[in-house]
Amino acid sequence: MILKVSEIKYNSDPKLFPLPDEWAGWVWDEAKYLAGESQFPNGWEYDGLTSPGTIDGEPIPPYQRIPSRRPFNATDIANYDLDQVDAQGIMKYQWPSNQSYVYTMDNYQGRPLTYEEYKNSKQWFHSQGFGSEDSFDVYPNANLNNIHEDLPDLNTENPAVRDYLVEAYGRYIRMGLDGFRVDTVMHIDKKTLNDMYWPEFNRIAKESESARGGSDFFMFGEVANFVGNITDKTSQLRQQNYTWDNNNFDVSSDNHMLNGNEYRTPDYSEMAPNGDAEYHFSVIDMVSHNGFTNGHGGGYNAALGNDFAYNDATFLTWYADSHDYGPNKGETRYQGDFAPLWSMLFTFRGIPIVYYGSEIQFAADKPNDWPGGGSQGTEMSLEKTGRSYFGDHLQGTVTASNFGEYQASGEVSNTLSNDLAQHLMGLNKIRHAIPALQMGQYSVADADGGWARYRRRFVGNVGGVDIDSFVLVGVGQASFSFRNVLPGTYIDAVTGNSITTDGSSISFNVTTGGDAGLAVYVLNGAITAAPGKIANNSPFLN
Repeated sequence: MILKVSEIKYNSDPKLFPLPDEWAGWVWDEAKYLAGESQFPNGWEYDGLTSPGTIDGEPIPPYQRIPSRRPFNATDIANYDLDQVDAQGIMKYQWPSNQSYVYTMDNYQGRPLTYEEYKNSKQWFHSQGFGSEDSFDVYPNANLNNIHEDLPDLNTENPAVRDYLVEAYGRYIRMGLDGFRVDTVMHIDKKTLNDMYWPEFNRIAKESESARGGSDFFMFGEVANFVGNITDKTSQLRQQNYTWDNNNFDVSSDNHMLNGNEYRTPDYSEMAPNGDAEYHFSVIDMVSHNGFTNGHGGGYNAALGNDFAYNDATFLTWYADSHDYGPNKGETRYQGDFAPLWSMLFTFRGIPIVYYGSEIQFAADKPNDWPGGGSQGTEMSLEKTGRSYFGDHLQGTVTASNFGEYQASGEVSNTLSNDLAQHLMGLNKIRHAIPALQMGQYSVADADGGWARYRRRFVGNVGGVDIDSFVLVGVGQASFSFRNVLPGTYIDAVTGNSITTDGSSISFNVTTGGDAGLAVYVLNGAITAAPGKIANNSPFLN
């Protein structure tokens, strides 16, 4: 939607891409788009299935699956209508991608450049190769290949490209945005990010601090490790290594770990992009997410086993499900129990992500558009998959009076009243009230019970306020025991129950909620008091 509404505009070069017969004189009508009115010739829909029309009376195929290499060889060309290829064997039409990328590619018939050559080249695009398995699993192909057969890869090492992208992000940073999720980070070399991009974003963020009201700035990326362990990829493509500076690959850190009950001062001298950075970069923990294929404890145990590999695992973002799949990578949406995963995600290390619609299991049982749906999921219009969203479910009014407190009317009231939506609200209130759950280091030593249990602590100064927050968390309907804790009185944020201990041990029970049941016993400290019982309407927390 950037270049002349590129997703729905036919290519503007009539010599290479003649206009379909029925499209002469057509122009984009923003008013019709906003009104939801059809405006395309012949009732065409941008769905990947419907032909856009004819040329000289001959129908244009709506979609052609084409080989990953370019240019085509003689065998490839023999498999296609010659009217659909040019003299170099390049497909002229590839719907629904209306702007064929091939003629925008630099040097597509010449020798691909090396990484170092790209840094001194004026080429706008990488031309190492074309979308294939190598684009995800082989270095440096994953950084220098085109990402997909219809998706060119910008030459991110070109300073002119860098300047354009930095200014694009910078415009939003100056507006006051305090964070970005950056897609497909694995397709950019870590050195490029640490040298050319993250420092520039940090510079603009520091200059624009007042636009954020003085808050911190945070960026994290999707390093596409759709695998079950952190060593499956080659080192340069492993998600954990993107959290370190250029000098560090496959090293370890204890920045996420308590020293017994003691908070340790984190060492960020080697954190991406570099030790002098005002703000640091993190990633989505896709490997631990992949562990949810093995049940609630799969992702949790993967995190416990892998967190040493990141510079600071408390900065990791992760989720139960996404637009692709989850939590068990099945073929249809919402196969799996979200409530227990969220109880853990909102109280354990890292930053939880919730995919829109999950709070009501929107489009349940529809195919994932990738990968579970296979040909059914990837070749149907999005409205028929689990990636489409929401419409009528958001109609109505919402008036908020405080964090998690609101009045609603219309269909959105039903949306917010859903059991899972209420569970998310309760978990958010608890996390919001307890600093240790937001920023704390953790330990799982000297603890038993449930399917997850941990202690967390944060000590520091935030916004001029001294904080020392300590909490014991048990997940699952079970009995829990923690030994060698800090002495004092602990108050459960879920039930309000109070327990005083000399520090030798503390025990408590979670009697409701099944695997989503939760206890959050907060030490009523001299610096940071326990919030007491936090009111919420979650059917899993009571």
